[in-house]
Formats: sequence, C-alpha cells, structure tokens
Amino acid sequence: MKTKTHLFKYLAFAIGAAVFFTSCSDDEETIPDIPPSEGTELTLNGGVGGSAAQNIVFVDLSAAKQDSAKRESWDLGFYCGNDFRVILNSSKGAITALNTQETDINAVTPAKVDVNELALGLNYETYEFIGSFDLIDDTTGNLNNTAIDAISTGENPVYIVNTVGGATVDPANVWKVKISQSTNGYSVQYAKLDATNVQTIEIQKDNEYNFKHFSFTGGIVNVEPPKTEWDFSWGYTIYFTMLGTDPVPYNNSDFIKLNTLNGVQGAMVKETDIAYASFSEANISSISFSGNQNVIGANWRTVPSPTPGVEAGTKKDRYYVIKDVAGNIYKLKFNSFTAEDAGKRGYPELEYQLVKRG
Repeated sequence: MKTKTHLFKYLAFAIGAAVFFTSCSDDEETIPDIPPSEGTELTLNGGVGGSAAQNIVFVDLSAAKQDSAKRESWDLGFYCGNDFRVILNSSKGAITALNTQETDINAVTPAKVDVNELALGLNYETYEFIGSFDLIDDTTGNLNNTAIDAISTGENPVYIVNTVGGATVDPANVWKVKISQSTNGYSVQYAKLDATNVQTIEIQKDNEYNFKHFSFTGGIVNVEPPKTEWDFSWGYTIYFTMLGTDPVPYNNSDFIKLNTLNGVQGAMVKETDIAYASFSEANISSISFSGNQNVIGANWRTVPSPTPGVEAGTKKDRYYVIKDVAGNIYKLKFNSFTAEDAGKRGYPELEYQLVKRG
C-alpha cells in the first residue's frame, strides 16, 4: 500500500506539473491582439528639395507611422516574390536601361555601345522628345513589363544602365550589369562601363519584403520597410504626361503609389457623391476598390502654375478610401502640400480615419 500511495502522489505531481508548464507555454505563444490605429494626422517627412524632395516616404495606416529613405540611395530593386524580376529606381527620375545583346560583361565596352541610346527626356531647344518607354519600367507597376527582362535560368544578357536620367547622357554615369538566377535569389556582375574590374554580389530573396535594393556604389541598401508594414509610398517618380496627343515619360513630384504587390487596394471618392465627414461603414459597399498602384498618383493636388486661374494646393473635391492587407478600411484626405494652401512643399499634411476594422 505504501508503494501505491507514493505512486499516486508521484502521478498527481507529474500531471499537475504538466498542466502548469503547458499553461505557461500556451501563454507565451499567445499573440496579442493589437487593434489598428483609429486614424490620425500626419505630416510626411519628404525632406529638403521642395518639388524634388530627397526622401521617399512609406506610410503604414494601421500603425500610424511613416518611414523614409533617401530616394537616390539605390539603383536596382530585386523582386522577392516567385518571379525573378528587377526594377529600376523610378524615384531617381528617368534612370534607363538597355539590352546590349551581349552575354559576356567584359565584351561590353564604350566602343561597343552607344550611350546616347539611353537618353530620355525633352530637348528644350527643339522641343522634341528623346527616347521611349522601352527604356523604363511600366509606370503602372506591372512587373511583366520592366526595362530589364525577366531573369531566366539560362544565359542572361548584359544591360547598360544610366543612373542619372536626362535628354543627354554622361558616360561617367553609365554602368554595365549582368544578372543571373542563384539558389535563392540573384547573382549580379557589375562595373562602370569603361572598367575592367568586374564585381560580383549575391542578393538573396527575403519573403518579408517586396524587393531587396541595390546601389552600384553602395551595395545592398535598406529602402522599403517589410511589405506588411506599409500601405503607400509618397515621393518623386518617373510617370508620364501628354506632349500634344502623345504620352511621354515625365518626372512627377508628390506621387503616391499603393502597395498593391502586398494586396493594398484603393478608390477615389468625390465629395459631391459622399462627403468625407459622412463616409461610414454603410458606404463601403458602394466603393469599387482597385489594385492599380496609381489610384491616388498625383491626382490629389494641383501644382503651382503661371497659368491664370490655376490655384495650387490639395484638391478639396475628393478623398480616398484604402483597404490594407489585413482588411482594415480607411478614409484619407490631404490638407496641404505647398505654400499656396498653407503647407510646405516636401512635407504634405494628411489625415485619415478607420472606417471598418478587418
């Protein structure tokens, strides 16, 4: 009996300990429920430069925060999704790339290429546009239409890249680059166009991000926050405008892009349809959300102009509704961005409110 008594006591202790430690383990693994921001006012930190502000700004509505990076700090972005795609830094303006049709990077020399073919911009003397959209990435963000073709598993061509865009090209700003697939990312060979000392760097994909960013002079650099931690970016970019009846690439300020690669959607609403102050959860069903990254673009403001009757400032007749990847829905409007509407260029002011939690 004594042996059984000790056995029962031991079993009771063991079961109790197991329950205790299991309970502790469960508590440690519980993920706290962090509610999204109810909304706030933000002044974006575009930094100095006015219409060519030095920063690109990333905004996370649910966390009520912003992150900024120097827009000229990188040259190429390497996609971290399933495809092998490389983008040009559109926030630097008309940075361009051209396929040399060569596969040996050492065979690409100043004598073998014409750097003037990288020119993109308006010749103000003749008022003639130079270059084509083929030299830049699709301005809507379509990754199937980039200046650098998809990186294949086989032999890939060498590209020349002009890191300082414009209607004239300085050979000192031109690099040559050959990009190949590696085990979990990209292998990059690169050098100045006239250099013989080719460098190689490995860039690994990271599923936490949309892109990993690279500078020809600085290597791998941090630019975007993790893809779940921003909803839209604000800054300078290459877009397009109309020259007569033809669209031409154009450097655009104060441009907003939704993080559509991570599922963010948006829509514009006119005040005459539903007033911003009145927009509520009951109105969501009337909204047609779009996955176009340029839903907001530059359509939220009017830039200073010498044209009589054109008043610069934020457009008060519209606002935007944004759905983030977690399903949170916000309404957002811009209050100022330039001196004409009591703001400061490079530091736009906006406000937003949570309409429905995801």
